[in-house]
Amino acid sequence: MIPGVATASEVMQATAHGFSLLKLFPAETSGGVEHLRALAAPFPNVRFMPTGGVDGSNASEYLALPNTLCVGGSWLVPRDLVRNCDWQVLELHVARSLSKLGAAVGDS
Repeated sequence: MIPGVATASEVMQATAHGFSLLKLFPAETSGGVEHLRALAAPFPNVRFMPTGGVDGSNASEYLALPNTLCVGGSWLVPRDLVRNCDWQVLELHVARSLSKLGAAVGDS
């Protein structure tokens, strides 16, 4: 289980219950990358999984932060490709997205 948080108070509650991995949701409307930067100093042992407004255009910004473990979002698996069982196009889309993200954060 990864509890969802949006505020520093919620992070405090979650860490008091022993959690060190938290879902930041909704990430973009909660302050986005700048919010995660602000949470880094007071919560140095907490890692986040931002979701909600994260997409292919901003995921690399989140992943570049040291307190971000991973990102999530429906952009990675478009609903229409699943609905149409277009598995080959879906596989290509996911592979390209992951390759782009890997290049953006310095992975090969």
